[in-house]
Amino acid sequence: MRTADTEEAAVESGRTRLELRYWWSFCALVEQRSLAGAARRTGLSEAQLLGHLRMIEREIGQPLFHRRPGFAASPAALHAHARLRPLLDRAAFLLRFLRVSPPAAPDFLPVGLPPGAFGGLLGQGFHRFAVEWAERHPHLCLLPVEGAGAGRGSSLRYLAGPPRPGLLRDRWVLLRPAGTADEPAGSAWAQAPVMLPLLPEPLPELVAALVAHEGGRVVRVDQDIGSLLAEAAEYPDFRVLVPAGLVDPECPVGELELLPLPPGPADPLLALDDGEDPQLAALLRAHLAAALSRAEPAALPGLPETLSLKHSRSFLALHAERNMSRAAARLHIVQPALTLQLRQIEAQAGQQLFRRTSRGLEPTPEGHRLHGLLQPLVAELQAVVEGIGAEAGPSAQTLRIGLLTTLDDQSMVTERFALALQAWRRRHGRMHVQVLESFSAELIRWLHHGRIDMALVNRRIADPLLETEVIAEDCMVAVADARRGVLPPGPVTLQQLSALPLVLPSGRHALRALITPHLAARGITAEPRLEVDSMSILLRLVATGGYVTVLPLGAIEHGSARRGLSLHELVEPRISRQICLVRQRGASVAAASRDLVAALRVAFGKAG
Repeated sequence: MRTADTEEAAVESGRTRLELRYWWSFCALVEQRSLAGAARRTGLSEAQLLGHLRMIEREIGQPLFHRRPGFAASPAALHAHARLRPLLDRAAFLLRFLRVSPPAAPDFLPVGLPPGAFGGLLGQGFHRFAVEWAERHPHLCLLPVEGAGAGRGSSLRYLAGPPRPGLLRDRWVLLRPAGTADEPAGSAWAQAPVMLPLLPEPLPELVAALVAHEGGRVVRVDQDIGSLLAEAAEYPDFRVLVPAGLVDPECPVGELELLPLPPGPADPLLALDDGEDPQLAALLRAHLAAALSRAEPAALPGLPETLSLKHSRSFLALHAERNMSRAAARLHIVQPALTLQLRQIEAQAGQQLFRRTSRGLEPTPEGHRLHGLLQPLVAELQAVVEGIGAEAGPSAQTLRIGLLTTLDDQSMVTERFALALQAWRRRHGRMHVQVLESFSAELIRWLHHGRIDMALVNRRIADPLLETEVIAEDCMVAVADARRGVLPPGPVTLQQLSALPLVLPSGRHALRALITPHLAARGITAEPRLEVDSMSILLRLVATGGYVTVLPLGAIEHGSARRGLSLHELVEPRISRQICLVRQRGASVAAASRDLVAALRVAFGKAG
């Protein structure tokens, strides 16, 4: 008997194909606001982090960061982080719990952290404590949440007032441009206005009072502390006064330095309530106090091991179907692949999750336990990912398309691309579209760097990171001045072509690369008199100088530049260029992108 419909929905609705490691990278960038800091936190290279971010933004359909010296997170990114981070911690806990398989039921205890604390000393101290706690209490997962902890959990919050027993003492630090001339501590913020970002209450009032007491003035900015730090280079007199618990002491964003202020009666204070477990709260309080007293952060572990989303969905399908063949069909994979995945899942979990019976697969107690933890996690993660793109609305989404350079608006590529785009806009009229034109080699470079989402180029691309689809073919023709009689009517062979006064594109042009191998294969030498990459200049030289060139038929057949020119099909051999659609291999494709691909296939005559 199958399980509830909610389980089936969790499997079937798994439209995001991005694995959890991508979202860990996203959270690290939100928390650290720099590639260097996120690389230190995750153990990944900066190139890997950029690749993960590019894939996430492609999946979402909108940029999530403004990239300056650091990474300023958008409101959608901040909101997504607040929802994603507890889910990722749950995913890491799930695998640890299953391996140990303690007799006690799993328990999740939320702990509220001040907004903006995840990447600072407070967040780092909590993370280290949560890892150490899980080793001693494998059934209990401490989940960091932004703001007040829910229900039973503790909450850490800043407060005003005199120090008293049980409170944590933070300290003020001034962030300013590195290399600033030495200033007396008392006048450090009097040299320029102090910028006041969005901080948890009651910190804004404390900062304003402290700066005013020292004769300075405050300028309020509508940005969180991380985003403001990411943009520090744009402010020549940048100065920000914040609690040390909210910043990373290594401060890798831009060229900033931290100037700790001497302890004083106006130091920020923190209260951690006991929640339902006073002993746990006391231990966490001591751990956070030690973290705040350190001048440098302790080393953080890298990315935790988790069950992949691919394996998670395979497990849920097996649990729902209780049959290997039906589950494989449901996942659109072959049965041997699913059998291998199940072996990998059980090896990673360290548990047998299914027993084979005459009726199919029967979940073991560990399999039922994993299902109870995994099904809601996958469903919640999917809901959060879908919500990120919807937060700014469809009008905020941008589709970026690279188009190979064409001769004029009547070329085959231009006309068919315009038809496809017009048909696509009827369904996606609110999306913003950018069309960037360049040579094929440049378009490929843009694809690799994430500047465009797809490209139309005039050759196949042999690149393991890219997926190439041929959507049209266009035969190559020799082009001559009809009035000069350089070529008689009819086709022309490559051998005949080599004896003519040629003007061709240079070696970096894809059209030249298309012809050269055919010449070399036949031992033909064809040295052009001139090399010109501009097709309009090529045709002008043909019309006025008696030269012959080689171009795709579709580029010139119906254009205005066709007048007065004769076109001759190349034979022995017949040469064609391929119009190819190129995308990142394995990238998640939004519905709007899929619809545009379908429209291009139809317009170029390769439907289906």
